[in-house]
Amino acid sequence: MVFSFRNDAIEDVQQGPLTPRDERPAPGTGPLRTVASNYDKAATSHALASFADGTAVARVSTEAHRRLAVSLNNTATLHHQLGDYERALRFYQECVQARMEALSHSSRSSQRKTPPSQSSSAERLESALARCQAVQAEERALRAAVRAREEPQPACLDMYPRAGTRHEELEAAFLPPASPVEIPLHRGGPVHQVQDPGTSDDTRESSVTLHNMGLSHLRSKSVAKASQLFDMSLSVYGCGTDPTLAAQTLNLSAQAHVGRGALHEASDALSEALRLWRESAASTSGSPSRGLELGIADTLSLMGRIQLAAGDADRSLELARQALRLRRSALGDDHVVVAATLYSIGLVLREKGHTSDAVEHVRWFVHHSTVNTDPRYRPHLAEAVHTLGLLCLDCSETTRAVEVFSRCVEVRASAHGNAHPALADDLLQLGRVLHDLGRFRDAMERYRAALSIETALARRQEPAPQEQQGQQDLRLGESEGVATALCSIGQIYQALEDHSRALRCFEDVLRISRALFGPEDEFVASMLSVIGNVRLEMGETQGAVEDFANAERIVRRLQEQGQAEGMDESGSRQRDGAAAGPIVVPNLLQAMGIDFHPHAAAA
Repeated sequence: MVFSFRNDAIEDVQQGPLTPRDERPAPGTGPLRTVASNYDKAATSHALASFADGTAVARVSTEAHRRLAVSLNNTATLHHQLGDYERALRFYQECVQARMEALSHSSRSSQRKTPPSQSSSAERLESALARCQAVQAEERALRAAVRAREEPQPACLDMYPRAGTRHEELEAAFLPPASPVEIPLHRGGPVHQVQDPGTSDDTRESSVTLHNMGLSHLRSKSVAKASQLFDMSLSVYGCGTDPTLAAQTLNLSAQAHVGRGALHEASDALSEALRLWRESAASTSGSPSRGLELGIADTLSLMGRIQLAAGDADRSLELARQALRLRRSALGDDHVVVAATLYSIGLVLREKGHTSDAVEHVRWFVHHSTVNTDPRYRPHLAEAVHTLGLLCLDCSETTRAVEVFSRCVEVRASAHGNAHPALADDLLQLGRVLHDLGRFRDAMERYRAALSIETALARRQEPAPQEQQGQQDLRLGESEGVATALCSIGQIYQALEDHSRALRCFEDVLRISRALFGPEDEFVASMLSVIGNVRLEMGETQGAVEDFANAERIVRRLQEQGQAEGMDESGSRQRDGAAAGPIVVPNLLQAMGIDFHPHAAAA
């Protein structure tokens, strides 16, 4: 499946010089002016007492709640930076309520409506000012906490996902950087002295808060809610009013669509984002600004990511190279973001089968000085080293692959500790290479380490609901990762001709696979054939024949189901009604890296 982006938007970006624009909004614009210094209870009470009509009360209340909303939004952004998305969302929700209260007072002031009693107005105003004072105090404490963080936070570095990676699809560390937007507290003077608060910024501030709420939901993997909030943000303020903010929101909305599997919607959002970047370029003159170039590059890179996921490596490569050109222009050749873009291009080149070119691109990132010295980039370095190891295998450099995967294990453990699922994959891959070299003892050591990690991870998982088909027999501490490690261990025992231990491992894998996938699944058929193979080696001919027969029965039933739908597994129509036979099983096993015994076909 191939997704099309509006080419006119891309071509307009490529042709002619880019025009400048202010940098993208970013948090940390400096300490905000505290409302606490304006909180003079006596002065506020005096002002309330001196008002001859209710419009002045409403005007002051409007300003107080607007300032409270700003403080709540900015405090929420700090909770977001510290990774507490739940608390950030609570502050954002309170911010929305405060802004609605401000709009209510503003409406009363403009229509000269009589407010509630003077005493209740004073109480609500003082309550808003007191809450603002408390929120500002928390904001100051949070800023100090952000500055005092000892552990370096993983940096956001846009890197395309490697096929089979255990990192989550929407893991922020591997996406273009996106931070919640703070709102400057630009109104001056004590609250009770503000005569005309104005309403011009209300809609933008509302849009910013909705944008931030969507980002918090996106980072906490609530992609459906994130999509809704991004749509609300765009509808509140409109794309044409602030095209830069709207383009950033659309980029994030596209990521949420990808998380939902809605690639068409993601491509539409990115096409619109690119159009808005083009508008920003056309609205100013002069030399290109870094913020504009980087914004366009992020959008192009996300487009390339979607095309790679959709299977169009050629279009993905074209888009990634456009992003590279802009990032080089904005940041220089040696910047780490440029190196990460080269890595992404290397992944696409590997997908196209251009192995030697892919190696050069990936090596550039792996040997980059910043990547190797800055601990924030260890997760990215581990992914790149794993990819380099795969490229070594593509080039049949098995001995070199052992060195590379060994380094990958070290870097991954340094980045994530000794209990990350990606580390288990690194250990399994290293074990397979050692296995192929005949170093069975070393391979077994890595397989057992991977099994220990997978078992610990499975024990921490939520138990599967009993009503889900095929999963009611899954035991605590079992998972697909556990089955993979056990299968690898079984292969070592089989190579050492310890058939009884191999059989026990494979039978555990069979039980787990039935629990995960159901009794009639291709992988279940594959494991039955493997077990039949082992039984033949042990001289248990009758048991082997039963296993092969059960595997054949499952394969034929699956083929019949495919024929009933008019299609076989590969997506092609069956010719002449010919059955594929048991050859399906060894093909699947070879794809898993499992040897298929020739006796199985004979049986």
